[in-house]
Amino acid sequence: MADDLYDAALAKVREYRGPGAELGQGPMAELSPRVDRLKDELLWGEIWSDPCVDIKTRSLCTISALIVLGKEEQLGNHMGWALNIGVTKEQIVSVISQMMIYGGLAGAHNAMRVAQGVFEKN
Repeated sequence: MADDLYDAALAKVREYRGPGAELGQGPMAELSPRVDRLKDELLWGEIWSDPCVDIKTRSLCTISALIVLGKEEQLGNHMGWALNIGVTKEQIVSVISQMMIYGGLAGAHNAMRVAQGVFEKN
């Protein structure tokens, strides 16, 4: 049973990031693998796998939150993954524009810069 949630998490992260995506990588996985696994199972196996909200909407919500929080590194990652699942560049720009009102001009400006870099790579 314990692996069912992990398997669901891995399937969802591969849907979002691409077929070669893996869980259990990075500093959290290296320093605290049990916490990292719990995070992955909750985030990807439960929350992102909940069918009440589709993956594109979850992606745009995540992008919105990262814009407002000013988390540029994670924002760039999520913008690239959003493009991977069919979110358009125009949709990303529109969300950034909306976040200018709710989250501030500086955050939106920084997000546009991040988007420009992501779009050049994709």
